Amino acid sequence: MTTVANAFEHEFPALRSKLIFYFRHHACTDPRDLADETIVRAYGRLAGEARLTAKLSSYVFGVAHNVLREHWKAKREVELTEAHAALASDIHTLHSIEQSLLISAYLSLLPAGEQKLLRSYFWEDRSRVAKEFGLSSNSLRIRVCRILKRLREQIARAADNPPMK
Repeated sequence: MTTVANAFEHEFPALRSKLIFYFRHHACTDPRDLADETIVRAYGRLAGEARLTAKLSSYVFGVAHNVLREHWKAKREVELTEAHAALASDIHTLHSIEQSLLISAYLSLLPAGEQKLLRSYFWEDRSRVAKEFGLSSNSLRIRVCRILKRLREQIARAADNPPMK
């Protein structure tokens, strides 16, 4: 344990500044906190049961990669929750007929084949839909996700630039 503590003590200033740069480069909101979290985790694991088989910096950047993934996942979940709440509050204030019209208007932004694919995907048996379109189940899911992403982008652009009255 003393060798781990000595290695961290000796390399801490340079390692921390490199970690801050790493997290800043990946557009993290608080790179200093993430760098500190990385060092605490790495030190805790090395002081415990983990053994160092490579350079200390390599091990620490492996931990940093995992911290970064967790940060992105948590950020994505917060963004999705906020967006979902906003959409839910907006769409639920509409009458069911208005909701139908809104969905139809958004779908009309898509080519006819993609409209048919989305309607089939959400209202029919997905394995049958995959066979009908000549896709595997996973390919069908990926294609639907990409169509929905494009549709969301078009809706966002339309919301940013409403038509003139």
